[in-house]
Amino acid sequence: MMQFLQDSDIVIDLHSTSKPSTPMLILGSKQIDQNLLQSLDIEYIIQNIFGKTNGLSSLEYIESQNNNTICMAFESGQHNTETTKRAAIYNCQTILGYYGLITKQDTQIKRYRPKQLQVDTTLYSKSLSDRFLYSKTPKSFDTIPKNNPIVQLGNNTIHAPYDCYILMPSSPKTISEEIGYIAKCI
Repeated sequence: MMQFLQDSDIVIDLHSTSKPSTPMLILGSKQIDQNLLQSLDIEYIIQNIFGKTNGLSSLEYIESQNNNTICMAFESGQHNTETTKRAAIYNCQTILGYYGLITKQDTQIKRYRPKQLQVDTTLYSKSLSDRFLYSKTPKSFDTIPKNNPIVQLGNNTIHAPYDCYILMPSSPKTISEEIGYIAKCI
């Protein structure tokens, strides 16, 4: 199957989450028309995360094998909800219609004006007791003002280098795993 994906013009990786989540798009390294991005049912566009994770995602691998393939991943929302299903279908139809692969279906859906975030820093655990300091229940897209404490990593407290967003915060299960990302609005 990987050869088929590597030979593709566009690869869309669909995801859903176990907890409530806002729709977001993770972009690969290719530039995508802003008109297309603004027409999608997503609240956030995540850029520059490739190369900042442990290991190589399937989309990163595909891009490394074929510089022409456009890769993107959708987090459409929580599993088993009607809004998640509608968002996934709408976004796929919009992209495939934009590239002329299907006739775009006219679907009524609430649209966000997506914020574009650029990942700058990966937070790697230093101990199993590392914890986020700004909240007892950290979640993606929490905003932290500049210079405020974000996380305790081993003996170091990491502060916000600018007004930033936290993406995918988690508790460490092993040492050196990524437990979150720091991103800025662009």
